[in-house]
Amino acid sequence: MKNFEERLTELEQSIAKLTQKIAENAGNDTKSSTAKETSLNDLKEKTYQNVDKILNEKQDVLVMGYFKNDSVTSRFSLCSSVDKIKKIDSFEAEKLLSVLANQDRIEIIKLLLNHSATSTEIMEKCGFETTGKFYHHINMLMNLNIIKKVSDGLYVLDAKRVGYVIPILACVGYISVNNN
Repeated sequence: MKNFEERLTELEQSIAKLTQKIAENAGNDTKSSTAKETSLNDLKEKTYQNVDKILNEKQDVLVMGYFKNDSVTSRFSLCSSVDKIKKIDSFEAEKLLSVLANQDRIEIIKLLLNHSATSTEIMEKCGFETTGKFYHHINMLMNLNIIKKVSDGLYVLDAKRVGYVIPILACVGYISVNNN
């Protein structure tokens, strides 16, 4: 039986093929839309079958992604079981999520998704009128190692942590869009 890393590599290859096929179909107008859709659906089904193999049909959660901006590159994958999620300390989860559950801090993260930024740029783009408000929010994010300050006074997303924050925000975006 293949180990988790081998199965994960197979999944990444399936996803790469799916992404390539989507790009090819987007630029290939000669194929009928029905044929394109059938081909993509077949590829998606194969990808989901690979996910099933990786997760061994258990109640597991798999998150994979790739993030890159001008200063940070992060490739991430994490797998957790529903049983592990059930054992999460609720108090600790609340502390972490409360840091993310703030409009100002989310705006800082969204800004840094595009590029690194100075404190002046963050204050301007996020509408902070005082440095106290800026440092209050930036320090909370830095204490969780979501953001770090690098040379030249630039703030960047931490490459090791961005892979954990992006899925949380992606889920929020998905849930809010699909609830409307």
